[in-house]
Amino acid sequence: MKGFKLVSWYMRPIFLDNYKYEPGKLFTEDALPSSGTRGFHFTTELWRVYTTVSEYCWRRVFHVTAVGAVDEAMDIYSTNGILFGAEMQPEEVIRQMLDEYRKLPVNDPNQSRLAVRVYLRGLWRSANATDEAIGKYLRFGARIGKDTHDWRRQWRDAFLKLAENNELLQRTVQGPLGEWAP
Repeated sequence: MKGFKLVSWYMRPIFLDNYKYEPGKLFTEDALPSSGTRGFHFTTELWRVYTTVSEYCWRRVFHVTAVGAVDEAMDIYSTNGILFGAEMQPEEVIRQMLDEYRKLPVNDPNQSRLAVRVYLRGLWRSANATDEAIGKYLRFGARIGKDTHDWRRQWRDAFLKLAENNELLQRTVQGPLGEWAP
């Protein structure tokens, strides 16, 4: 089963530090997976990887393949074996989220289309956040380094490039940063 995994900037799981992930490497656990508590979590829809993190999601997204047993709970999957593929670049992430947005039903009772707009807005805000705002969300007072500045520049550039021909992204980048302009 193929999907997407979100990891911290430092290639660690978002909530645990047991692993340091590497592209092309297989990670396994001996226990059976449980989407609530155990295993390597991933999603099959890219926009869902942003449902469990803060809006300052300067995180890295990877293509992954589940190679062990798989458990599912509320569209989040867990496996006891995961193979990391290539890292997705900002432009690829945005394009994929827009493609998924177009495929979602307009009158979805779960408001998935709204969720995608909110996550895109959060990514745009993250790319434009000040060092002080980002510092509040970094663990253990880590320093804001060149990598963080480069990351924000890459995301800003990707948004602005793609917004030229996309109305949803135009509204995202033109609206005030403090609120979502529908």
